[in-house]
Amino acid sequence: MVLRDAVPSYDATRSSQASTEVEWRAIQETRQLVSIPGLRESILDGMATDLSELSSEPGW
Repeated sequence: MVLRDAVPSYDATRSSQASTEVEWRAIQETRQLVSIPGLRESILDGMATDLSELSSEPGW
């Protein structure tokens, strides 16, 4: 997946600008992932699953 959105520029120090860029890209990635039908619900279901119900094998 390639993010094509422009990263906004900020009048800040280089480190805070880099941090802001990382945060911006993370937000864009999250928006992309939750736009996939059913993925949001699947993630929420997985987060609600009790640890005792999990397998050490991936199942694929």
